[in-house]
Amino acid sequence: MLPVLALIVPVKIAAVGLGPVVLQALYQGLLVGVGSVFLYATANQVLGAARATLFLPIVPAITAVASAVLIGEWPSLTEVLMTVAIRA
Repeated sequence: MLPVLALIVPVKIAAVGLGPVVLQALYQGLLVGVGSVFLYATANQVLGAARATLFLPIVPAITAVASAVLIGEWPSLTEVLMTVAIRA
């Protein structure tokens, strides 16, 4: 999907520079990608599949809180309402 979107929407990735692009690729590819699979597999092993699955719906809420605390990116009203709706 992303390559198709790149053909439609003007992408200015070349203007960013190689350093930040490589850092982002390493972060998303290794830390987030491999790390999340490892942690979820560990949760499955410790908690069992049924209990580990119960934690998946709270990921958006944890992400919203972490982004506010860690980088100062506060969620919009819509994001807060959807987070509350997920938790309900």
